[in-house]
Amino acid sequence: MLQITPHAAGDVTVLKLTGQLIYGVESRSLAEHVKMQVAGGNVRILLDLSSVGFIDSGGVGEIVACFSSVRRADGQLKMCGATEMVKKVLKIVRLPTMISLFNTEADAVASFAVPPTGST
Repeated sequence: MLQITPHAAGDVTVLKLTGQLIYGVESRSLAEHVKMQVAGGNVRILLDLSSVGFIDSGGVGEIVACFSSVRRADGQLKMCGATEMVKKVLKIVRLPTMISLFNTEADAVASFAVPPTGST
């Protein structure tokens, strides 16, 4: 079962994911958490993947769906801390070319202060 623990790092909402990010209830729970954050006005979201042991195509799809919903709200979604196995999956599907992936939470949080590419 995927556990999602939110905490604030300045004006960034960090969602620490623990467990497996797989197709089904686990991935849908991530989408629900992100929707709740966006509805509450929190549109700078960081997914901490440091405690995710496994991710499948359904989990990847949910991350993409979350990214899209945050972007529609003029926000930013980024990722950090992926284990080597999770990082390998993300790179195979080229997700880091769309969603920034950082090694540490501190690096990722600091990146939110930099305007996104293409903004004025």
